[in-house]
Amino acid sequence: MLKTATTSQDDSPTAPDTPATDQPTSSSSDAPSPAVEPVDPNAKLLDVQEVESTVKTQFADQSGIAVESVACPEKVAAKDAAVFECQVNAKNGKKITAVVTQKGTDGNFSWNATKGLISLAKVEDLIKTGIKNQRQVDVTPKCDGKFTIAYAGESFNCSATSTEGKNIPVKVDVKSDDGQVEVSWNF
Repeated sequence: MLKTATTSQDDSPTAPDTPATDQPTSSSSDAPSPAVEPVDPNAKLLDVQEVESTVKTQFADQSGIAVESVACPEKVAAKDAAVFECQVNAKNGKKITAVVTQKGTDGNFSWNATKGLISLAKVEDLIKTGIKNQRQVDVTPKCDGKFTIAYAGESFNCSATSTEGKNIPVKVDVKSDDGQVEVSWNF
């Protein structure tokens, strides 16, 4: 009735080098910005609004999770290999951190978001394998979406349908922010 495994973050949403303009601007988000080191007043600034817009669009497109807003620090100096964090605020109220890495000083960057992001395809594989190994029954698992945001101590529900049409409720307990989950079902 119980199966434990880790879902890998290999297929989590990320962005390749993304160009941004080099016009200094500030963030228009109402959410608090993550702390960063002080910015030299004479430094060339990264276009933070462009970063927020790009992360918002790409995260939503790649994860299938609707995004309300993205909040980055208001001022970030354009500095090759500099790293800063932005908070992605999903429309369902969940939050996740996107780690942004600058590529050069012309506004190019890449980003990734992994901690707290669960691949539902991997959870479905875990359900299918677990039930097959334990009950010798083929099932079609169903978790809504591509990814979900969930942290250690949280849980969410999926389901599975046997080849005979029996609906099997599945509970997924998140064991770590790195994607370790435990699935259980009632047959």
